[in-house]
Parts: sequence; C-alpha cells; structure tokens
Amino acid sequence: MWKVYCFIAMLECVTAMPRQSTPKLTPQERVLAALRATHGIVTNACKRARVDRAQFFEWLKTDEGFAAAVADTGEIALDFAEASLFDQIRRKEAAATIFYLKTKGKKRGYVERQEVTGADGAPLIEAPYATLDDASLLRKARELVAGHPESGTSETA
Repeated sequence: MWKVYCFIAMLECVTAMPRQSTPKLTPQERVLAALRATHGIVTNACKRARVDRAQFFEWLKTDEGFAAAVADTGEIALDFAEASLFDQIRRKEAAATIFYLKTKGKKRGYVERQEVTGADGAPLIEAPYATLDDASLLRKARELVAGHPESGTSETA
C-alpha cells in the first residue's frame, strides 16, 4: 500500500512543477525540420510543416540563411544515400558495386568508355586551323605542300 502512496505523492510533485514550454518554431524552422525528416523531399516537407510550396521557394530566393540551411539538408540526404549504397556494397550486391566503381573509380579505369583529353578537359592537340574558313584552309594547305617538295605534288595542283 505504501507503494501506492509514494506513487500518488510523486504524481502530485510532477503536476505541481511548472511546465517547461516548448519553444514555438517559426514556419521556416518547421520546414527545415521536416526537410531533414523527409531527406530533402520538398513536397513532403511542406505538407508535414503545413507550409505552401510557393512560400518555400519564396524563402529560398529571399532568405540567404534559409537557402543555406536547405542546401545543408540536401547534403544530409546525400550522406543518407551514400550510407545506403555502402550498405549494399557490404552485402556484396553487384549492381551497387558496379555503380560505385563507374562513378568513383573512373581514374582507375572503371568506365564503359574513355574520353581522352588534356588537363582540365582541354584538347590534347591545339587545332591551329580550326577557325579558318574553307578558302583560307585551302590556301594554307597549298603553302604547306609547296614548302615540302618531297610530297610529290606540284604547285599547280
């Protein structure tokens, strides 16, 4: 019986204590929390936060702090997807392994096709005649041939 009295006394103490008020979130804070919960899916986050999508995109354009926070939630969603990918690789799922190697293993040759370029995607060889029109290109070709008699062609060609 004394357990019941202790329990009642404890309930009286708890109810007598002042309640801590939970801070009221701004609509932007509600949307950001919902974005984190929905892994960055805007429509679902707006529904959850009871905010119109148009309002979301207006805040995105006009509020730099909000835009930065939204971008950060996108990174969180990407981290979530990468963690899922690595889980699949750990389970030896071939498709996940192939996908990872094709996207992250390009430098080691894990590609279906290779593109050969110079540094930072520049062409390997400068194309000095690429900008010439047809007449200028033909004139230049004749000059080059005329300068090399071993080519076996005459200048009148």
